[in-house]
Amino acid sequence: MMLSESLRNIKTLHDIRMEKVRLRYESMRAEDAMNDSLGALGRMFTVFSFIQKTGHRLRFIYSVVSGITSLVGRFLYKKVKKKEEPRYTSMEDD
Repeated sequence: MMLSESLRNIKTLHDIRMEKVRLRYESMRAEDAMNDSLGALGRMFTVFSFIQKTGHRLRFIYSVVSGITSLVGRFLYKKVKKKEEPRYTSMEDD
């Protein structure tokens, strides 16, 4: 079994106490980091941010769909306009 360097150096009761204090400190630092991460995650998923992100996505989708319908509308308008152009024929054919 591999022991960490700090555990191998324990020789006295004082060394055990010092290691215990160090481990408590490391535990508190890890807990604080975890709480910070959870807080950041909670802020990321607030109702306001969800609504704001959804609004941005809906505006983007609307602009894409609007652009596509505009292009299709122009294309169809040109085709309809070509079909409606009057055709002139000469009167000599009658």
